[in-house]
Amino acid sequence: MIECVPTDGAAAKPVGAVIRSIRPSDAAGLRGFHARLSDDTIRNRFFGPHAVLPEAEVRRFTSLLPEREVALVATIG
Repeated sequence: MIECVPTDGAAAKPVGAVIRSIRPSDAAGLRGFHARLSDDTIRNRFFGPHAVLPEAEVRRFTSLLPEREVALVATIG
C-alpha cells in the first residue's frame, strides 16, 4: 500500500496503486506528467531546461528493450 500526502496539508491516506513496466500506450500520460513538472524539477531531471519532450524521447522512454532496460510507472485508480 502506498500513502498519498495531499498538497493541501490534509492527513496522508493509503491508496491502491499498480506498479508495472512502462509501455508505448503510456506516451500520452508521460507527456502530461512532464507538462505538469516545475522548471526546477525538469532542470534536476534533465540537467537543464527541457520544456517539451520531443516525440523521439517519448518513444525512447516508452519502448524499452526488456532484456536490457526497465522503467516503471505507478497508476492510481
